[in-house]
Amino acid sequence: MAYGKRSSAYLKRLAFGEEIIQSLSKEQREYLASKSGTLHFVQLLGFQSIPGKRSIGVKGKKEKCPTKVGITLRSDEDIEVPVMDILLNNVTGINPKQDISFRKVKANEEFDLSYYEMMFLIIRDEYAGYFCSPNGDPRGGYVSFNNWKAFENGEVKLPTPMIQLKRNRPEKTKSAYEKLIRPITEYILPIDEKDPDGNWIVKPQYREKFGPLLEKMLTDKAEGKKRSKQAYRELLLTQ
Repeated sequence: MAYGKRSSAYLKRLAFGEEIIQSLSKEQREYLASKSGTLHFVQLLGFQSIPGKRSIGVKGKKEKCPTKVGITLRSDEDIEVPVMDILLNNVTGINPKQDISFRKVKANEEFDLSYYEMMFLIIRDEYAGYFCSPNGDPRGGYVSFNNWKAFENGEVKLPTPMIQLKRNRPEKTKSAYEKLIRPITEYILPIDEKDPDGNWIVKPQYREKFGPLLEKMLTDKAEGKKRSKQAYRELLLTQ
């Protein structure tokens, strides 16, 4: 799970992780990520009503894509997966003992998780941050974390989880194997749609879980636009 820019802070965290691994017994080290190949990536889930951006092509051009809010996985064996309030995040904080319950999922049954539910699943020792990518690599998918500086400074209560596939090399240096790897943002399924009145709603099969999140994100987006307009008006008045 050690991916990212090799800044001094990154190397410090990497060294800390290596120190923990070296303190484990041989059996404990062998158990790390031993079941990552049993956890299969199916797709990301996103809101097209709140578009994000993704890089395309070798030169990293940007195009719109749904904002990522969840993930669909499948396990080769029966497991228990985390369940929590969809509105809990790095600002509210998450208490594992109080905020997380679990539900049983049968082998080969697809299941949907929010990003933070995914985080608490994937950090288990048997996965160690990895899952099986669409091309069959048992460690081809992984979870990394953003906003470490804000977390370490106490500005947020958790780092932000990011779900990724192994990075591709530039096109001219790709092997035949690497050309088969698609960016994870190509696997986003939009889970929202417009109702007859033109309002954005979550599709029925995802509504119970992700409905409150869409409502909050649309409200935050509308309030953000109001603040931007007000700030612009105030700027004009002071000129």
